[in-house]
Formats: sequence, structure tokens, C-alpha cells
Amino acid sequence: MVRPETLLVDVCSVKTKPQDIYANILPGHANLLFTHPLFGPQSAATGTKDHQLIVTKSSGALAERVVTFCEQKLQLRISRMSADEHDQVMARVHALTFFVARALGDMQLQEEAFMTPSYDMLMDLVKLDRSHSEELFQTVEQGNPYARQERERLLASFAGIEAKLK
Repeated sequence: MVRPETLLVDVCSVKTKPQDIYANILPGHANLLFTHPLFGPQSAATGTKDHQLIVTKSSGALAERVVTFCEQKLQLRISRMSADEHDQVMARVHALTFFVARALGDMQLQEEAFMTPSYDMLMDLVKLDRSHSEELFQTVEQGNPYARQERERLLASFAGIEAKLK
């Protein structure tokens, strides 16, 4: 049903699985653009200039026109990498951040009468997590093939620190 000249754009937070799905469903489709905007409605509320857009696949003239538009008109910083490279980096940058934020939120942290700047940052992280949907959290944590190993590294680090304190 999808015509060959149709540009398919993917903006998922994970890349390897979606690219595999597209390759199986539409093998050889000529116009594909796989991106991950590293910003959302909150961070781009005042504009898109200097926000990051990762491109993991760009095929066809239409895709390149969209990338050029994003770079020149929206003034986005474009980074190109493979889907696998993206997911490896995002396991640390995205999945680890979401995991820590969710854990801190589950601890019911709240503002205190006396707060240090570092505690303020933790509270900001908790607030940011509350603005994300459960579906996004699940996608980032379960859809990224490298997320689990990063969570396990974090938990092992916590356990090691706790053992030293005992």
C-alpha cells in the first residue's frame, strides 16, 4: 500500500528494532529517514536551534531534503551514526537516565526545607521523568537491546559502593 516515492520517517527512541522491522516489511524501499530527535516539546518550546537530531538512516532524495531542512531552517545539529551505534550510546545516555529518574521518583523524594544544588538536580530529574509517558519509559528500557546491560552495570556499581561502606 505504500508507494515507492513515499518518504517514511521514523522518530523512535530506539533504532535497531524499528530498522529491522522496516527492512522486513518494506525491503528495498527507496525513501527512508530514521531519526531520533534528542529534544521534546518541553525543551523545544522556545525553538529548535542547536538541538540535536540523530540520523541513523537516510535514503532517497526526499530524505536528504528533510535533513537539509532540519539543519538549515530548524537549525538542528545533525549527527549521523548507525542504528547499532545509536542504541549503544542511548543505553547509557537515555535508558540509564530514565532508569535512575524512575528509581528516584519511586523513592518519593520531595523538596526539603534545606536543599543543596545537587539535590535540586535530583529533583529536576524526578520532575522530568514524571513528564514522560509509561510507554516511552518501556520503549527506552525494553526496546533498546543494550539498556539491560547498562542497568546491570549501574546496579553492580551501587552494590560495590554499598559493600565498601559496610
